[in-house]
Amino acid sequence: MRSSGSVGGVVRPSAGRPYPGVILVVSNTSPISNLAIIGRLDLLRERYGRVLIPPAVKTELDALAHAAGKRRIEQALCDDCLPSTRQDCHR
Repeated sequence: MRSSGSVGGVVRPSAGRPYPGVILVVSNTSPISNLAIIGRLDLLRERYGRVLIPPAVKTELDALAHAAGKRRIEQALCDDCLPSTRQDCHR
C-alpha cells in the first residue's frame, strides 16, 4: 500500500485505501481556535465537512480562554464537524 501524500494538514488517501476520493483533514489547535473566536468554524465545515482533531489538540481547545469560542468548539464537536477520539459531547 502506498503512503498518503500530505499538504497543509490535508491527507489525500492513496490508491488501495478503504475510502477512495475521501480527503482526511487533521488540524492542530490554532486554526480551530482562531476560527472559533471569530465565529467562522463554518468555513471548515463548508470546505472539508469534517476535520479530525487529535486528543492533544482537544485538550488544548478545552483550555481556550475565549468563552464564546469555546462554546462554538463544543457545539462543533457535538455536531460531528470536529470529531475527536475523545467523546466529550454532553447533549
